[in-house]
Amino acid sequence: MRIPDPAEIRALHEKHAPNHRNYIRHGLLGHEILEAEGLPEVLRRFCSHHTGVGLTRQDIVAQGLPLPPADYLAVTEEERLVMYADKFHTKSRPSVYLSPDEYALHVARFGAQKVAAFEALRAQFGDPALTGPVPGFRPEDRSAAAAGRA
Repeated sequence: MRIPDPAEIRALHEKHAPNHRNYIRHGLLGHEILEAEGLPEVLRRFCSHHTGVGLTRQDIVAQGLPLPPADYLAVTEEERLVMYADKFHTKSRPSVYLSPDEYALHVARFGAQKVAAFEALRAQFGDPALTGPVPGFRPEDRSAAAAGRA
């Protein structure tokens, strides 16, 4: 199985990420991109099964989400770890870290079962030590964001 290096993954992300309008679809889009690149399902699942603390068919139908109705749940320990690690930075620009308590408050708007799922991940993997800038953040991004708010 060919495993792409991080620079290759970043290049694919930069090439395709700006083209999606519905952020909720980013995981499925990533899955499709990796499929087109010939990568195996075991790697593609990291994209499509990391959103929130897992999306169920019921979530998709009840919320009218623009996704094919299916269960997009992390199953393996590795998938669960990637899902958990993805919770601790905002997706806005510039990105900032969220504490576990801040994410728990954020996910509460989707119901107590989502908070419970997050707390299960937290119990399994522990609280991350997050300090400094978000990796990949460039100081010029902060200047551009500040200029846009002025």
